[in-house]
Amino acid sequence: MIPDDLKYSLMTQTIEEAKLSQSEDNRIHPFVGAILCSSTGQELHRAHRGEILGAHAEFALLEKARQAGTQLEG
Repeated sequence: MIPDDLKYSLMTQTIEEAKLSQSEDNRIHPFVGAILCSSTGQELHRAHRGEILGAHAEFALLEKARQAGTQLEG
């Protein structure tokens, strides 16, 4: 279980990651950040919109995890 203070810290860091978002075209897009952590709150990967051209933050995050061989089961 992740302590509440660590959850708050991770959420704050996710907002900071979202601020790095990049739009892939001239339209307005939401700023989105994502952090993948273990069940104990250890950060494993982070990503933001546009980090991979045309990819949402969640896709980029999972792609980073896949490339690193991070086990997502459980």
